[in-house]
Order: sequence, then C-alpha cells, then structure tokens
Amino acid sequence: MKNYMAIITVLFFWLAHGTDFFSVNESGFARIQGNSWGWAGIIWIFSTITYIPLDILKFITRYALTGKSWDNLLENKVFKLNKN
Repeated sequence: MKNYMAIITVLFFWLAHGTDFFSVNESGFARIQGNSWGWAGIIWIFSTITYIPLDILKFITRYALTGKSWDNLLENKVFKLNKN
C-alpha cells in the first residue's frame, strides 16, 4: 500500500506540473488577480513574527498544565509566604 500511494503521489504531481491549471491565477469574470511576491514575503514575515510568541506561550502553558511547575514550586519552596 505504501508503494502504491508513493507512485500515485508522484504521478499526480508529474501530471499537474504539465498543466496550466495551478499556474494561472487570474479570472476575467471575477476580477481575481494573483498576489505578487512582495505580498507573499509580507505574509511570511507576519507569520514568523506572530508564530514565535505563540510558540513560547504554548510551551509555558504546557509546562504549567503538566504539574511539574507546581511540584517545583512546592518542593523547592520557590514561592514563600510572608509570615509575620
């Protein structure tokens, strides 16, 4: 089954490469035009800038939800209550 899927995938992309269906982005009746490479670069930069803080937030959330952070807090007495 794996060989079949690999062959079909290669065959599909080889056939799609020879057509102009995927390369033509403009449509006269709908006034649709393809974006320029400048806009593609802006989208890549925006995605990278927003991905990094979200990735850090994801790791912090995962660490907090595993319980390891609470074990570290209680066992190592990182947080001390002010007792008068």
